Order: sequence, then structure tokens, then C-alpha cells
Amino acid sequence: ERKGLELSLDSRLPNNFNFYLAYTLMDAEFRNRFKEYNLSSSTWVNPGLNIPSTYKHTSFSELSWKYPAYGFSAAAEIVYFGDTYAYDDNRQTYHIDAYTISNMRASLEQKVSNWSVKEFLRVDNIFDKNYVSNVKVNTTTALEPGLDRNFTVGLSASYKL
Repeated sequence: ERKGLELSLDSRLPNNFNFYLAYTLMDAEFRNRFKEYNLSSSTWVNPGLNIPSTYKHTSFSELSWKYPAYGFSAAAEIVYFGDTYAYDDNRQTYHIDAYTISNMRASLEQKVSNWSVKEFLRVDNIFDKNYVSNVKVNTTTALEPGLDRNFTVGLSASYKL
């Protein structure tokens, strides 16, 4: 059974600032008892246990700023995932801790005649946080690490007829 609530706030602030916040609260749990089988054994999974790889709390927030005269924009993001489990029986050995990562991005756009050119830079996981980004449920290699600090640099150009 999954029950939840999602809230978001999108605000235009003074001086070309914008703020966005999204929050999800989800209660995902097994409602019935069942027997789980694997190659060498079986385990009873009881009602009330969390469904693995579901997060009770998640949130995303962003503060962005634009300077239209120069075609410049920038933003800072914070992403949060609560704790979860990798196995149906919620074994503590495979309890995944909550984590928060921070990201930043900036772009600059120029328009000349029919051309538009945009340069951009993005930095994810600014503080080089170690975290589990993917949970493969009920497998022997259940946890996949998230990326280290990483950068994306790009250039795009378009021409309008």
C-alpha cells in the first residue's frame, strides 16, 4: 500500500530571483504477510515493513537568478532523499541512509540576428558526498554508489528562419 502527500511552492522573488520547493511524503508498506524465496532459503515478510527502495521523505529546492540584460542565469539546488531498505524484510545490513546533495548551474545566452548561442556549466554533487543512488531490490549487489562531483559543460546554437 502506498499513501502520500506532495507539496510544491513556486515563488517569484524581487530582483529576478525565483525559489522552488517540492516535498513528497510517502508511506509505502506491505499490508499482507508473504513468503519470499531465493536460491538457498525463504523468508517471511510481515505486514508493516517498508517497501524497499521507496523513500518516506524526498525534497528538491532551487534558488535561481536571472540577469536578462546579459542573458545570464544561475541556480543552486538541494536534493534530499530519506532512508530506505534494499530487502523486503528490511534487514538492517542493507539499510540505506538518508542523503542530501547540492548542485549548481549557470548559463549565458547571446542573440545575434537569427542566431542564438548558449553556453552552460553544471556541477552536480558539489561537496563530493558519498551516497547510494540506486537500490536494486532483493539482489546480491543491491547498492550502487552515486556519482562523485561531476561537471557538465556545453554549448548550443540555433538559427531561426
